[in-house]
Amino acid sequence: MRRRSGARRVASDSTHFKAWDRNIFTEWHSRYGGRGVLVYWHIEKGSMAIRSQLLNCTASEVAAAIEGMMRHATTMRAEGNYVDSHGQSEIGFGLTRRLGYDLLPRIKQINKVKLYRPGPAARTRTATSAWTTR
Repeated sequence: MRRRSGARRVASDSTHFKAWDRNIFTEWHSRYGGRGVLVYWHIEKGSMAIRSQLLNCTASEVAAAIEGMMRHATTMRAEGNYVDSHGQSEIGFGLTRRLGYDLLPRIKQINKVKLYRPGPAARTRTATSAWTTR
């Protein structure tokens, strides 16, 4: 998708907050190596949080990114969502395309990842007819 003048894009990521062991929301998180809670944020260009949600430490960040874009309580029409490596997946790319915005991952160590771009031959009649409305 080409960037249009005035196009709105948001960034989203999770933050781990340490919490007391006796808090009912506290869980062990292996990536952060400690107990606490995970909060997933959606931030617009002006550094204002438009949505935050408490996540289970084993929850999918892809699902949280999509849910935040669907349920933010603003009138903003976002056309893209920047996420980190944990916020992107093949399913996420497909769902966000159908919802009308781009999933824009910041892929860690992109120089070691093999990326593919489908060409015209990849657009089969079956796949095209499945995604178009009549």
